[in-house]
Amino acid sequence: MPRHLPIALAAVPVLLTGCGDSGPPLAQAEAAFADGHYAATRVHLANAIDATPNDPEVRILLSRAALAQGDGLLAETAIERAIDLAPERADTLAAYLAHAHVVQGDPETALAILGEQPDDIYSLRIRAQALLQSDEADQAWTVIETGLASDGDDSNLLALAGQYRLATGNIAHAVIYGMRSLESDAPGVEAYLLNGRIASIRGDLDTALS
Repeated sequence: MPRHLPIALAAVPVLLTGCGDSGPPLAQAEAAFADGHYAATRVHLANAIDATPNDPEVRILLSRAALAQGDGLLAETAIERAIDLAPERADTLAAYLAHAHVVQGDPETALAILGEQPDDIYSLRIRAQALLQSDEADQAWTVIETGLASDGDDSNLLALAGQYRLATGNIAHAVIYGMRSLESDAPGVEAYLLNGRIASIRGDLDTALS
C-alpha cells in the first residue's frame, strides 16, 4: 500500500507564500541542502512537490534531507515514491532506501536491499552500519576497510571505523579515527557523535556536550 507524506508537510506551502525567496522551489531546496539547512530544504521541497509532483529529483532530495535529520520513515516514503516515478533508477537509489531502514533500526531489510551488488562509498557505509547494528562487527570491519582503501578521507567511514573500535574495546584506536573523522574536509554528523561518545567514555563532559 503506498504511503503518503505527512499532512503537516503538505500544508507547508501555504506558510511560505510571500516569504520573498526567488527561483524554482527545487533550486532553493538544493541551495538550502548544500548549506546544511535541512528544515528549510524540506519546506522548499513541499513547494516543489506542489509544483512538480512527478519529479523524482524532488523526492530523492526529500529523502536525503530526511536522512540528515534522522527521519527514516519519511526518507523511506520519499525514496519509494522516487523509485515509483523512475523505476529504471531503482538500483542506483537502493542505498538511500537501505539507509532509511538503518535509521529505523532495521538492518536486516537494509542488507537485503543492498544485496550483492557492487558498492560505492555511500553504499559501503550503509552496509557497514547495518552490519554493526546486526552485531556482525567483523564483517562490518571488512566493509569499512574496503571503503577506506578507496577513500581514506571519508569522514563517515572514519567515524564508523571509530565506532567499530569502540565496540571492540579499543578506545585508543577509536580516538585516532575520531580525530581523523573531524579533520576531513567535510566532517559529518557521525564524526561529532563518535567524538562525543569517546569524550563521554573518557569522562570529558564539556567535550561530550559541545
